[in-house]
Order: sequence, then C-alpha cells, then structure tokens
Amino acid sequence: MAGEVFAGRGAARPGFWLFLAVSALMLTGCESLDPDYDPSIIPPALQLQTAAAGEESIMDELPPGPAGDLAPPSYSPEELVAEIERERDRCAQGDDLRDEYRARYRKLRKQLLDGATQEVNALREAGRDPYEDERIKYMHEALIRLPENPDCNKRVVGYQPEYGIGVTGELGGMKLGLPSYRYLGTEVGGVINLENGYQMEDDETTNLLGLGGSVDIGRVLGRPARFHAGLRSYDVEIAGPRGGFDPMGAFLLIPGTGDGPFGAGFALPSAGGLNVVTSSDYSLDYSQTSFHGKFSADFWCDDEDDEDDFFADFGFTPYLGLTYSRTRFDQRFGGSIPGFGIDFQYDTDVRNNAYGLMFGGQVMKPVRNTPVVLRAGLTGQVDFNDAKGSDSLDVTGFGSQTMSLKNTDTTLSYTLNAGVTVGAKSPIRFDLDLFHGQIGNTPAVTRDGAGPSRLNMEETDYLGGVLRTTFTF
Repeated sequence: MAGEVFAGRGAARPGFWLFLAVSALMLTGCESLDPDYDPSIIPPALQLQTAAAGEESIMDELPPGPAGDLAPPSYSPEELVAEIERERDRCAQGDDLRDEYRARYRKLRKQLLDGATQEVNALREAGRDPYEDERIKYMHEALIRLPENPDCNKRVVGYQPEYGIGVTGELGGMKLGLPSYRYLGTEVGGVINLENGYQMEDDETTNLLGLGGSVDIGRVLGRPARFHAGLRSYDVEIAGPRGGFDPMGAFLLIPGTGDGPFGAGFALPSAGGLNVVTSSDYSLDYSQTSFHGKFSADFWCDDEDDEDDFFADFGFTPYLGLTYSRTRFDQRFGGSIPGFGIDFQYDTDVRNNAYGLMFGGQVMKPVRNTPVVLRAGLTGQVDFNDAKGSDSLDVTGFGSQTMSLKNTDTTLSYTLNAGVTVGAKSPIRFDLDLFHGQIGNTPAVTRDGAGPSRLNMEETDYLGGVLRTTFTF
C-alpha cells in the first residue's frame, strides 16, 4: 500500500493527464546523476609553467594526469588540462562540494587561458608564429573543448550504496470506505423497495504490511535506473449482530439469487407483524495480497541563477511496472423470522486475480544542509480482473439456491501521497507517508429479485499512513 496501495476507477483520469504532461516537461529539462563517483581530496592551487616564464617544466615528460602529493607548485599544460578535466568531472557528477568544484574549475581554466596568452605574446615578441607552436595548439584546443562555465548537475542527495541493493519493510494502517452491501427490502401496493432493508456500509480500519527490495541496474537512456519489487497485504474482518428489521406492515422481500423455482426470492406478508426479522448477523472477510515489479529512473534539476531559492532544485522519479493481486472476499448475512418459523442466510464467496499496469512518479525536494527530503507523488494502476465465485441463499424449508458469479471488468485505481524521508545520507532511511486514493475493484454482489445475482467491481475510498524503513548496501 503506502503510496502503492492503488485504487479507484475513472476518478483519477484528469490528474493522470496533467501528471503525464508535467512529467514530459520535466524530463526535457533535467539531468541525471552518476551515483558511482567518489572524489578524492582537492589538491592545492596550481600555476601553469610556460616556456615564456622560464625553463621548461620538470613535468613535461610525465604522462597527463594529477601528480598527487609529489606535484611541484607548477604544472605543464598537459597536467593543468588534466586537472581542469578532473574538476569538471567532479562538478558534473555532483555532490555536496559541487560549488567548490565549479569554482576551482573556473580558476584553473583561467590560469590556462592566462598562460596561453602569455605564451602567445612571448612567441610574437620573438618573431615566431604562435599558432605553429605545438604547446599553443594544445592549449587552444583545450580551451575550446572546456567551456568557461561547466555544466554541473544537481548535487547528489542521499547515501550511495556500494552494491546498489536495498531492502525495505513497511507497516501502516488505513481507513476503508467500503461499498454499500444491501440485504432484504419491502413491497407496498406492488411497489418494490430494496433500499430500505439492511445496508452494510462501513468505514473500516486495517493494518498494512509490506516487504520489498530494489537493485541498481546501471543507466537506461543515460539515466541511473533501478528495479523494484514488493509484496503487500491487508485484511479487513467484520463480524457481529445487526439487530432486527420491521417492514412496518409491508411485505418483507428476501431477494433470491436467480437459481431454481424460487430464484426470484420470497415475499412474506405482515399478517399482523409475523414477518419481522428479530435478529441478524453479518460477517465480512476481505483481504488482498499484491505483488509489483517496476522500473524507475532519477532526474534532478536545479536553477543555477538562484541557489538560495527553496524551489531552486528538485528531483523527479517516474516509474512504470506490472502488478498482480489476489483478492479473497467472503461475506455472510443471515437472520431469523420467528413469525414464519424460518431462518435465512446469504453466503457470498469471490476470488479475484487481477493483472495490471502501474505508472506514476514522485517529486522530491531536498531540505538543504539536512538529511531530509520532502516528497509528493501520484500512482495510477489499470487492473484486468478475473473474478469468479458464487452467491447462495438458504431459507428454511426451501433448500439452497446458488448462482455462479463472474466479472472480467477493467478497472482504474489511484493513490496520491505526500511524505518525508529522513536519513537520506545514511545506509538506513526512514520514510513517512500519508496517502489517499481509491481501490477500483472491490467485489460487490447485487440482487434485484428479478434476475440472477450480479458481481460488480465497486470503488473503495481509503486514507492512511505508513512508516517505511529501507536498508541499502
């Protein structure tokens, strides 16, 4: 569940179109991060050793690359260019020192430019063509290749695991607004009313349990990507007496399931109040276990012109995947009518296997200088249902009538979530989410006393919260 307990048919369609449009705009303007970069200590400031400044650098014969602790106070052009490239790569990969890397890149590039200018002037004063000199050619090509302002990505937010594997456990709760389940009715003067009998429409609470995992799968289309898998479940159990029902002089209707000679049901006259239901009991066991596998990618954007603005940098993670859920729905309702010496009981059993497509995304905003990230997201799910079961009615003296049920509707569900992540810079992360949505495929049986029982897929609103713990290594 937790942001991925998906739900609701049709109600989220406008939100999905807006969500997809915003996603398309965001994807065109964001850059991705490489999580595998581990920069070393920044070396001291360097000065370019040029021929015009004196004798050739003692490092001229060394291959390009940082010289580490043995570096003299000056570098050859090749060494300085290598150091500039190193700062460019650090800046592009991003992390908490991104701004320092950018500033150092610009400083070193200016030293290269100043050194090249000094070299050109010295060669011209000596009466030589500077652009026939290999040293000048090299520096000129490097200055063209290395822009004055490097393209730095969003600083890395979060702990970067060595193996890219995460394990998640979650625990939460939610409140379900179940569909209306109706039993019995009345008839007066030939007018049938099946709305004034028993109406089971409860707001029920349930616990959410989940386990999951993720693994980094490298880069897809240039973006760091991951594969996630998860298993979630919840169970709603209701049981207890529901009291009596007095038709108040009207006929008492007990709608049938459509099976056999009494499939339409029974109409009991008042006969002075003999058709009163004196007691009744109701029970419901509704549970769902779901599995999902999805792919996601990270996109980070920032506004280099205003880094003090709260909205200057944010991240976006779209995802797409497949789901499977198994729903068990067992419902019972029965009562006693002593005036007629009969008891009755409805029994409904449904099993639904739903295969679906899930899609959505999360927008993330790091709180600077803290391990906290704020999040909000939308998830949609299209389910292809394969529901089967039975609905039966037993009445004393008339045996049992049973009707097979089936439903293969396609339903739409959605979840809106908002939450906070704490511990984004450590191997253990905590996520707290609040969510709201609709489940689009809750079973509901309708009996009208004219035809067979019908199995429908109804909407269930829900609201809840979940605490998620993730360990990455």
